[in-house]
Amino acid sequence: MRSAGLLRCEAIAWVDEDWPGWVRVRLVDADGRTWFFVDKMPVFFVDDHILPGDSLPRPAFVRCNVVGQQEDQILVVSTAPDHVEVEDGTTQFRIRPNQLERASRPWSPLMAPSCVHMKGKLGSLLSGSRQMWRSRPLSGMVSGPLTSHLGRSRPSN
Repeated sequence: MRSAGLLRCEAIAWVDEDWPGWVRVRLVDADGRTWFFVDKMPVFFVDDHILPGDSLPRPAFVRCNVVGQQEDQILVVSTAPDHVEVEDGTTQFRIRPNQLERASRPWSPLMAPSCVHMKGKLGSLLSGSRQMWRSRPLSGMVSGPLTSHLGRSRPSN
């Protein structure tokens, strides 16, 4: 039962407003437990033209796969395919069906959701592999103007 979707969450605070922006996102699961994700802004926003420092709270999404269904229609989802995890490393969550939005279009597994949809300068800067914006380096990555800024808060113009 693997199907892709968007896990509905809520962005509650900016952790770092420097480019590309780090945000703290809250998920309340089907059992009422609260979980917190912290990651770069493009991981959480789909079809939303948000910039670091914009007002919060606001809806946010985490791309996920449905990996199972339990009693009372409870879904089990995994955020592991995009390496998105909560602060304690958890990547599987029990959620209600209304917390899952079906993906409206197919995504490349290496693209952040907002990279597919964002327009303008920020979108073009982020249009490369989602993995380029993770905190851990990838081996064999082609170097260039974008990769030279890894680990820096804002590229120079």
